[in-house]
Amino acid sequence: DMVIICGDGDFTLAVAPVLVWHDLDPAKVRFVGSSQWNRIDMITEPSLQGGLYATIPTEKRQRFEKVWKTYFADAPGDLAPLGFDAVAVASLMTADVSVNEVLLRDKGFAGFSGVFRFYPDGNNQRHLEVRQINAYKSAIVSPADTTF
Repeated sequence: DMVIICGDGDFTLAVAPVLVWHDLDPAKVRFVGSSQWNRIDMITEPSLQGGLYATIPTEKRQRFEKVWKTYFADAPGDLAPLGFDAVAVASLMTADVSVNEVLLRDKGFAGFSGVFRFYPDGNNQRHLEVRQINAYKSAIVSPADTTF
């Protein structure tokens, strides 16, 4: 059995212990969440042990944070890598190339937020790593693909 928790970190920290209190034992029911679980307070939460979450590949996030710190004193927000990737994609657009040629290229893009590509119907595909929380640590159980 699985419970997908679709809230931010604070919501998850409020809800997960209550679910366990009401007999949703993490040994029998797997909790699944988003990249917002990639925080120490989430990883050390007893009710989330055994839980899974998808996130930007760790090495990409670390590389981004290193670049960020060369320019800014504060830590980057969760969406900062997406902003940098959007600017990088926009910089590929020129008068000689159509927007669709740039945005819909088969090889996609490799950015700070991982590998991603866009589809003509408006959907997108992202390669994220899947991590599992065990023994108050987070480990990769499925690495992100690096190409399409």
